[in-house]
Amino acid sequence: MLQSKIRQIQGYQNDLVRILDKKSDLNKKLADKRYKLSDATLKLQKEEQMEAKKSEKANKDILRSYEQRIDNLTNQLIQENNNQLKNRSQSLYSDSNSEQYDVFISHASEDKESFVDEFCELLQKLGIKVWYDSISIKWGDSLRAKIDDGLRNSKFGVVVISPAYISKGWTQYELDGLFQQEMTGGKTVLPL
Repeated sequence: MLQSKIRQIQGYQNDLVRILDKKSDLNKKLADKRYKLSDATLKLQKEEQMEAKKSEKANKDILRSYEQRIDNLTNQLIQENNNQLKNRSQSLYSDSNSEQYDVFISHASEDKESFVDEFCELLQKLGIKVWYDSISIKWGDSLRAKIDDGLRNSKFGVVVISPAYISKGWTQYELDGLFQQEMTGGKTVLPL
């Protein structure tokens, strides 16, 4: 019986050694997995940083191209205005009964104080003839008829895009009119 118990203890000890060996192997595998996870996390962080830098550079490039486009369009407007002043005696509009404008400013009323009023004044100081609702629409005038007249008789449409602009019905009406003109007359919409 004693020998049987000794063999049984020996078997338990052998089982314990196998279990400890398995535990050691599992701990080693776990350590390897943790190392690989840490390595993968570092690589992911580096890739995310690289992607963020690429995205920031792309955004800066887009912003720079928009600024260049706005500068080009502003210079084009100024140049056309200067040409028009030189040729005032030979006005392109002399045979028309309607008043003609260089630009039609399409905007939301919420943007008047913060931007559009000052923008309009700046254009007028540069000698650019502006159709602007505060100036062009008088008490008792038909709002729709005046807007149609302004759209029809303006060379360019400056669109002041903002969250308020996008949500308005009148601004969509004006923008549709400007796009119709652009389809027949070439590039006329100047977004801001």
